[in-house]
Amino acid sequence: MDSVVKAPKEIRKWTKVFGATRTKGVYSMKGTRARCSRAIAGCEGHSDWLRSARMLEAAGVAEDRSGSGSPVNATTYEYTYVFLGGKFTTVGGDYWGGKHGAYVEGIKTLRFLCYRLNLTQPRRTKGEVNIPTLEELQQELAGLTDRRPLSDGAVPKPGEKHPQPIVAAENPAEPAQLDQPTVCPFCSSTTGGCEHFFALIDETFATVSGPASDIFGDLAESDPEEGVTANDVEEFITACDESCGYCWGNENEGGPGMSSQEYWCWSENVARDLAKLRQAMCKVRGVDPKS
Repeated sequence: MDSVVKAPKEIRKWTKVFGATRTKGVYSMKGTRARCSRAIAGCEGHSDWLRSARMLEAAGVAEDRSGSGSPVNATTYEYTYVFLGGKFTTVGGDYWGGKHGAYVEGIKTLRFLCYRLNLTQPRRTKGEVNIPTLEELQQELAGLTDRRPLSDGAVPKPGEKHPQPIVAAENPAEPAQLDQPTVCPFCSSTTGGCEHFFALIDETFATVSGPASDIFGDLAESDPEEGVTANDVEEFITACDESCGYCWGNENEGGPGMSSQEYWCWSENVARDLAKLRQAMCKVRGVDPKS
């Protein structure tokens, strides 16, 4: 890998790249789930993942790689960077079901990646006295890795005052990490039927309920003769990730043969994001959205 990859110049909302998960303190990197279920090291084609990996390598954060596979078994892999009390992990392989994608564990780890990717910062979480600056995180990381802080334009020059963190105040507070995965991050509804409910995707049984179900019915199939495939469902999940505010997965424990992987999505503006989803799926299927 090249030693340094610069972040985009424009400041983006942190929720454009990361999403909350059901597990407290764990965040998913959007758009990586489907990539990690199709090919080994599939995330290397994801620009923000690649920027993160190269930047951590340049900062001296050690990467731990592991994997397994054989001609008769599924191939799996895991890449992990442990730093700032958390970790950035990528898991995947050619297996169906289970966990795929890139995940960040720990709020300081997330904040460091947000700074380096030129994203707004999440709101202050419970237990944080204040939001640390990039300079403070850089100094802590340099002490752990015996490396000088990275300097690619994101770190102030000597004598300059570091800008305060840009907090995405327009974003809702992080969803409460409760046992039930159906808690809306915008209004805290537990019914799954509030005005922000966007979609409930059952990955195992290839079904979708909620406002996005019509788009799934219209555009999910890539081949009418095969019906909706696992790959089609992953493509739809990726499109939802990129179109609405919050998505996270959950394993629904049912009876024998009834357990399934669910993916819940909510939106601050359902009508707006449904239009974005349809446009995204039309692009995937090569369909004119005006037709």
